[in-house]
Amino acid sequence: MARTAIITGAAKGIGRAIAQKCLNEGWQVVACDKNEAALGDLKKELDVKTLVLDVADVVSIKAAFASLEATNLPYALVNNAGIFNGTKFLEYGSDDVDLLLDINLKGPIYCSQAFGALLTKHQAKGVIVNIASVAGQAGSADAVYGASKAGLVGFTKTCAMALAPNIRVNAVAPGMVETDMWAQVSDERRNVFKNNELIKETIMPEDVAESVWFLLSDASKHYTGAVLDINNGFYLR
Repeated sequence: MARTAIITGAAKGIGRAIAQKCLNEGWQVVACDKNEAALGDLKKELDVKTLVLDVADVVSIKAAFASLEATNLPYALVNNAGIFNGTKFLEYGSDDVDLLLDINLKGPIYCSQAFGALLTKHQAKGVIVNIASVAGQAGSADAVYGASKAGLVGFTKTCAMALAPNIRVNAVAPGMVETDMWAQVSDERRNVFKNNELIKETIMPEDVAESVWFLLSDASKHYTGAVLDINNGFYLR
């Protein structure tokens, strides 16, 4: 039986590229997004099951995973949904802080918790991949965004400990990827990235999907708690 991957924020950008890669490898995909119209467009293009899911809403998450248990037990979860505001730190309002953390950090936590509980109940093996960011390693012009991604890196490691040995948990930390999100980054910040990248080749969503696929596949069976950097050498450690 083909394995099934749940992908959040799957309607566009990196999420869509991951969905396409999984399909190409013979997997089934449950594409999740809160944008119902965009999911409809995705469904017309790719052979995926779609599920409207707001990762900022715990009730929505629990309902989504309950519905999955009744159909086909998933093997993988990709926590891809995220937002970037590009807001200066001193201009952040409390509601904006809460929403960004709800989506970028608490969403992956609650989705991973629901996924982990589901697989543990059925004594099944699986894998989680979190989409972090170089912004969580080297800092960000958007301080709250950077904090959310740094938290996701830390959560990846602690979640790997909590769900071992049956569920592996890893992350990828992309640099500047050509998506709608990065179009919001200021020209000044984009130039900083470009000037400090060792490899002068644009990172595309499909490139990130290849790294995610490695972590989903059995080729990475000895990886857990790991973070793969795909940043053109912008951040060396």
